[in-house]
Amino acid sequence: RWPCSRGFHVGSCLIDPESDEAENEQYVAVFWGQGEDAKHVPDIWILHVQKMEWKELQIPSSYKLRPRMFHMSCSYHIQTKQTDVIVYGGNKQRKDKFDRNVMTDAVIFRFGSVQRLDEQCIQCIKTHIEYLKPLIHLLPMTLQQDIEAQEDNNVTLIYPLESYFV
Repeated sequence: RWPCSRGFHVGSCLIDPESDEAENEQYVAVFWGQGEDAKHVPDIWILHVQKMEWKELQIPSSYKLRPRMFHMSCSYHIQTKQTDVIVYGGNKQRKDKFDRNVMTDAVIFRFGSVQRLDEQCIQCIKTHIEYLKPLIHLLPMTLQQDIEAQEDNNVTLIYPLESYFV
């Protein structure tokens, strides 16, 4: 499968942080955009450059990320085995003519396998929030605040590249 034609999207280069330095595999991530029908494209794709193979990135529905266009992205290596892509801003699809469609949130896509323990906990809770919501009050206050902050705007999603291309 290939992604549909689109414009007003962003792409970011990734290097597989798990591969050997001399033989790094390269990827390109394509985020959202506008389709040929002038509507928002709701998907994200990863291209394995050496294989010329596309895979769609699956985002848990609990994150409720809205597609966007006219947004920006930046990729960087935060640690040896991790590449982050920050997607910021853009325009969301309007619900009506009075809807303010400018987005000011940031979404961080983390490619690699290194992650702090508290981030792993938040990621797990967010993935299963519909079942765990009644128990959130039992967590330490700082973790509760982190979960609430994650629900408001900024989101970090973790994707090990090796799980997509075998």
